Amino acid sequence: MHADSWAIKAKQLGLRSRAVFKLEEILQKTKVLKR
Repeated sequence: MHADSWAIKAKQLGLRSRAVFKLEEILQKTKVLKR
């Protein structure tokens, strides 16, 4: 696996995947889920 800056950041935060950052971006844009 190629570790880019997002993958490294995800690992530092204890996340399994960098996909969480993209999902957050999509949710913010579409406002599908409210926290």
